[in-house]
Amino acid sequence: MSKKVIMMLLTMAVSAMTLVGCGKSDYGNPPGLAYDAGVAESFKDDLVGDGNLAEIDEMSNNLEDEVVEAEGDDAEFGRPPEEDLVPWDEMGSEGVDGEIGSETGEAKGIIMLQVDWKSNTFTPSFVVNAVDADTGDYHTVSSFTFEHVARVQEDEFLIEPAYELSRYSNYRDMFNEDFTLMAATKTFLANEEKHAGWVDQSGEFFDLTIALNEQAQSDFDTAKQYKSAGFTTDGNFVYADVKDPHNPVYYMVPLNKIGPDASFRVDGGHPYIMDIHSDAWDWTRGYFVSSWINEGQFLATGAVDGDVTCWHANIATKSINQIVPTGSQTSWGPVIGPDGTSVAFLSAPNQGTDSPSVYITDVNGEGNPVKLATSYLPLSGRYAEHGDILQVISIGYHYASVLEWR
Repeated sequence: MSKKVIMMLLTMAVSAMTLVGCGKSDYGNPPGLAYDAGVAESFKDDLVGDGNLAEIDEMSNNLEDEVVEAEGDDAEFGRPPEEDLVPWDEMGSEGVDGEIGSETGEAKGIIMLQVDWKSNTFTPSFVVNAVDADTGDYHTVSSFTFEHVARVQEDEFLIEPAYELSRYSNYRDMFNEDFTLMAATKTFLANEEKHAGWVDQSGEFFDLTIALNEQAQSDFDTAKQYKSAGFTTDGNFVYADVKDPHNPVYYMVPLNKIGPDASFRVDGGHPYIMDIHSDAWDWTRGYFVSSWINEGQFLATGAVDGDVTCWHANIATKSINQIVPTGSQTSWGPVIGPDGTSVAFLSAPNQGTDSPSVYITDVNGEGNPVKLATSYLPLSGRYAEHGDILQVISIGYHYASVLEWR
C-alpha cells in the first residue's frame, strides 16, 4: 500500500477518532460515547497489514492536532444590498461543479439516517429513510455516495462528508430541509486548499467557496481552508475557516441569496454554534443538541454516570432533565414529534450484538419508552472489548440516528 493511500486513510481515521471520548469536545462535535485503544489499534492493523508500523504511528501522531475549538465574533462583514445577491440555484454552472437537485421520496414520518462506512471504506454511503410511526412501513427519501473519497491515486480532489464540524449529535444539520442536499468539503490535492459546499444525490458538488469568491485568487495566494458545518433550520448554511485548526471561525450565508460578500461571521453564542466556551452555553457542557422543541427548549444526548441517554433542556432555567432510563441500554438522538409531546430516539443494548431499535417516549420522560413496531432495522456503532457501543460516524463502521419526526 502506498504512503499516499496510508496517509489519506489515517487522516480520515484520526478525524473520526477525534470525535471520540467522554464528554463534549471543545468545539461541540457529537459525543464519542466510548473509546477503546484496542479497537483503534486493530483498525490500524487492518489498514496497514505488515507495513512499517513505526512510520505509520509517526504519521498518525502528526495528525492529532486536527481537533478544533470554536471561537469568533458576531461582527458582520461587507454584506452588499439584497438586490445584488443571487439565489444559489439560479447561478448556473459557471464557477461551480454542476447542477443541484434530485427527485426523492416524501420526507414524512420518523426520518432516519443510516451510514455505511464499513462495506467499502473508500466509498461511504449515507441513506435517509422515512418510517411511518403508525404502520411501521418505511421508504428511502434520499441517498448519497461519496465516490470521490476513493480517488486517492489521482492528483485532483477529494469530496468528503461534512460530519467533523456538525453541530448536532444526530447529524441533522448535514442535510437541508427536504434531505436532497448534504454538506460536504472539497479538498484539492495539488495544494490542499479546502472549499465548503454540498452535494446532491448524483454526487455533484456545489462549490460555495467559489460562489462567494472566497477561493485563493492566484497560485501565490495562501491556500484557503474552508470546511462545511451544515444547514440551519431557518434557511442558512454554515461553514468555517479552519486555517487555525484549534480556532475555527464560523460564517453563515443565506441559501436564497448567495454571492460575493454575502456571508457573515457568527460567534459561539449563536444557537446553532452553541460553543461551550461562550457564556451562553457553558452550562450545556457534556450535552449535544439533536432537536429544537422551540426557541427556549431542546432535546439532547448526554451521559449520566457513564451511561448515555436522552435529555430535555430548558434555556431559561439552564436545566437539563433526563427523559430516558439508563442501565442496560445506550440511547441517543432524541427528536420531537409533530404533536410537540412525543419523542423518537434510538436505543441499543450495552451488551451483546443486537442492532438498535426506534423507541417513542414522552418529552417530559413520563412513562416507559415504547419500541416502535417496524421492519426497519438500523445498523449502528461498533463494540469495544468491554461491550460499550460507540455512537459516532467513523470510518470502517456503521452509524444510525433519528434525524427528525415530521
